[in-house]
Amino acid sequence: MVSIMRRGVSFGDYGQRTRLEEEHLEALLKHFSHLSVDHVSLHFSLLNEDKDDPTACVATEKTMSDDHIKRCIDAFNRIAIDVQLKPHIDTIIFPWRGEIAYKTKKDLDDFFDRYYGLMHHYAVLSESHGAKEFCIGTELKALSKETERWKALIKEIRNDFSGQITYAANHDEYQSVRFFDSLDYIGIDFYSTICNEKSPSLDTMKKGLEKHKKRLKTFSERENQKIVFTEVGITSRDYACKDPWEWGDLSKYDANPWLQERYYEAIFQTFWNETWFDGMFFWDYPYLDMIDGSYEKHFCPYNKPAESVMMRWFS
Repeated sequence: MVSIMRRGVSFGDYGQRTRLEEEHLEALLKHFSHLSVDHVSLHFSLLNEDKDDPTACVATEKTMSDDHIKRCIDAFNRIAIDVQLKPHIDTIIFPWRGEIAYKTKKDLDDFFDRYYGLMHHYAVLSESHGAKEFCIGTELKALSKETERWKALIKEIRNDFSGQITYAANHDEYQSVRFFDSLDYIGIDFYSTICNEKSPSLDTMKKGLEKHKKRLKTFSERENQKIVFTEVGITSRDYACKDPWEWGDLSKYDANPWLQERYYEAIFQTFWNETWFDGMFFWDYPYLDMIDGSYEKHFCPYNKPAESVMMRWFS
């Protein structure tokens, strides 16, 4: 197993095809360098939104353009930050990407044929512009049961891409994935509940994380693969440890950046020095929110106390 400790953050468009102006990109590069970030997961949205064609998953006018993806990869490479390209499926047909599912073999064939084509396109783009990692899927919980289809996709992608390849399993999905042995590491989007308190202490958070740590260590040993948190983070508001994945209407909660700060510290203290753990990508730096400042209670740690924790551990 190749071991690379990732000091990473997630960065992307959140389904809005808006060009990041040069001045904002340069400011972001300086900010990530200041934080000692050495990996970025560049995410963007592919849309599953045609109710008359539910197996379609396409790049639309809301998807980050190829030129923009290339520009971002080139910019991060220029300052020695390694890039993971991480396409996401966003859906309005199903409640959530993890519930995208099809009942017939024909529909499954249609979906995977189209999906293979998309992943081929982005793998080739990744290879040609020097991305170091490629994520072949994110939180597709119902579809990840199709083990042989995924193994066939991985085999094809290795013909297109020479870097490391992973799949980002949801925190309640990873134990049922049966194709991690074909990948370079286990990717997990880690948003597990750790306690139900309004604003728990650091010790309470660490205690809540311990049960997950034991399961993750056991799984890593079983698969003989290192684990990377392809996403990890929490919103900066009260009660966030109860449902760290929640990102929608947060108006009923009070902002609590200190909870987010303690959570980052708990994550580092619990996982960072484990031999089976190869780092993380903190979710998230959505560039439009960063520009207009609309992230007070949300995941983005930009200029919040949590960033000081990240910088201290990354340094």
